[in-house]
Amino acid sequence: MLHLLCESATTEYLFTHQFFGKMDSIFHQIFSKTISLFMDQLGTFLGSCFDAVGLLLMIRLTREHQLIMSRRRVPVLDQTFDKINMDLWPVFKRVFDLNLQSVRNNKGLVAADTHPHYVARKYAELSAAIHKLNVGIDNEMHVANMASFLSAMEKLLDQLSKDIPDAKDQTIFLINNYDVIHGILTERGLKVADTARLEELLSQSTTKFVEEELGGHFADLIMFVREVEPLVDTEGRAGIRYSREDAAGLVRKFAGSWQTGIDKINGSVMKYFSNFKNGMEILKHVLTQLLLYYTRFLDILKKLHGPNAFQKDLVAIPTIMHEIKKYSRTFT
Repeated sequence: MLHLLCESATTEYLFTHQFFGKMDSIFHQIFSKTISLFMDQLGTFLGSCFDAVGLLLMIRLTREHQLIMSRRRVPVLDQTFDKINMDLWPVFKRVFDLNLQSVRNNKGLVAADTHPHYVARKYAELSAAIHKLNVGIDNEMHVANMASFLSAMEKLLDQLSKDIPDAKDQTIFLINNYDVIHGILTERGLKVADTARLEELLSQSTTKFVEEELGGHFADLIMFVREVEPLVDTEGRAGIRYSREDAAGLVRKFAGSWQTGIDKINGSVMKYFSNFKNGMEILKHVLTQLLLYYTRFLDILKKLHGPNAFQKDLVAIPTIMHEIKKYSRTFT
């Protein structure tokens, strides 16, 4: 309809200028009823419209046709374009706010497992479409709207995660949902404030998962590092409650269990994260953090018991790195 309006207006405008001279008032006398009919039909449609994407498409079409008429140097529809925009933006805001409220007030939803919730995907698709259609418009209201939308989605996902009893599963649920939203925005080629925030949320949840996963397999070693490391270079050495025998026991325990622990970690990642690319990154995070903990553990042992202590039982770092590389290839 908009395209037909512009083509008809251009033809009529050129005719009136050639036939009557440069008198825009004559064009408006001739075309006023057509424009009025167009605006009435638009108003009728908007009264029952709840399609946020459709409304943004109309806003973009109006903007593009206004540029077309400007390039043609046919300015007679400028007031009409302004009126269309004044009608469209408030309706879009109303529909957007309804979507926002549905996220904020949706109390009937539950999370059955750690997989991405269907609401996260629906949010991601709508968010990506809105972002994509706003490229080049630079509307400040859009930035504020989308920040509120993502904030509401964060709260909803956090609320849904509480339906899952296990703390680690809650973290996995959040990672999977943030990942699916971030993935859809990235697939659309969008680099906006939302993607940066989602990367931050993914990083926070991943760090939490890494510590929880390692704590399930290497809790004693991690506790030793966290407790002793702050004391080893200070006058507080006397406060270290671990004897040489305790340290030797930790060395032997790690030597006997580290390969099994890594294998179980790999199995967990394969099980919990359906997105293999994200799973590979998380596996790398977990195994890298394990290597860092073990390196810190060795440094503490050297400072407390000398550089040659427990040599026959210690696992060499290159041996661990070789094993880690094998598991990293699982996802490639």
